[in-house]
Amino acid sequence: MDITQLTETAACAVEELKRLFFTEEAFWVKSAIDGTYVIDQESYEKLSHPIKHFRSLSARIESSKDVTVVPIEATNLIEMFLDSEKWKNLFPSIVNKATTIHMLGSELPIKENCNVLQVVTWIEHVEIDHKPDTHPMYRDLLCGGSSGYGAKRWIVTLERMCERMALSSILSIPATDWSEAIKTGEGRRSVMKLGERMLKNFNEMLTMSGKVDFPQHSKCGVRISLRVNNEAGQPHGLVVSAATCLSIPHTPLQVFNALRSTDTRHQWDVLCDGNRVSEIAHVFTGSSETNHLTILRPQKTQNSGISMPQFSLKDDMVMLQDCYMDALGGMIAYAPLDLNAMNITASGKVDPARIPILPSGFTISRDGQQSMEAEDGGTLLSLVFQIFVSDEIDRMKEVNEKSVAIVSALVSSTI
Repeated sequence: MDITQLTETAACAVEELKRLFFTEEAFWVKSAIDGTYVIDQESYEKLSHPIKHFRSLSARIESSKDVTVVPIEATNLIEMFLDSEKWKNLFPSIVNKATTIHMLGSELPIKENCNVLQVVTWIEHVEIDHKPDTHPMYRDLLCGGSSGYGAKRWIVTLERMCERMALSSILSIPATDWSEAIKTGEGRRSVMKLGERMLKNFNEMLTMSGKVDFPQHSKCGVRISLRVNNEAGQPHGLVVSAATCLSIPHTPLQVFNALRSTDTRHQWDVLCDGNRVSEIAHVFTGSSETNHLTILRPQKTQNSGISMPQFSLKDDMVMLQDCYMDALGGMIAYAPLDLNAMNITASGKVDPARIPILPSGFTISRDGQQSMEAEDGGTLLSLVFQIFVSDEIDRMKEVNEKSVAIVSALVSSTI
């Protein structure tokens, strides 16, 4: 590792970012496609010496920027950015792993009085080697800077996570929240931590194993993965997960509202066993009404809906659900818990990290085909389900095919 060269490269990058931050008129132009700001490449190359890393004809330059105000002190935000684990937790829906390789200097001039709220601005400027094997369904999403992993994606995620941290630090129960199950501020914070961990686990699980465990199902558009789970905070043993994606000709918000509605949940959620559900807790996790955590309880009324014998409803079962929606899409993650585990969590007297939870859910994305009007365009909906099969690892071969059949049927019936 050439420390001197790394230091010089970092210094040049800082100077270049300063120019991009503070010389808006010279470098930035408004995109005619979606109204976002992108770097004018001709102006940029006059004052810079970009290095071409890819020689492929499919390589392209992407750039974007966005600005927001977040409810966090600047010193705290900087400290989180400098800690790889905390930085990863700030962006759970974008970053899967983060590691600090080397520290170039340990002292930074962070002033005590820089406790302001505004972020200076987020800039993304990268060269991408386009992969021709990207599924056609995702090409518009990934090739559009703001919809894929551009500045807008990072900034709305940061905004949402900062709002969540601010709300979780409140010691009492806000007037906007209500609950039959959560009685104290400590209990509310504990349930919010469990919900946050559930979302984190759900995001990590989206990166399934590199190999295709059951190719016959992949041909039908369902990806199935088996793993022996040893992760803390999840049931230990054999877990089967399945994922698929479909395009829906409705806006992300319409799809989101349909999935979080308690009136129709029994029609698609196998955990309800055909029974309607009611909310017994509602906790806001952000300034938008779409960002909240709920505790749902199925009612024993035997209404029509999806019912599978393998998922018969237990009298003491509730569901923890955490969801959010932002300008680019959203996510709904949920998991069954027995009532005793939920009561222990809501008491605030037990570390929620000790409560095992296995989330399933949905990711909701814009399809990348919208115009400058945010209301236009359809939705890419991903369904991901997990089932705990057995804690007897030596029975793995015996239960594989049956478990795969069950989770495949679950995906099909839900779609």
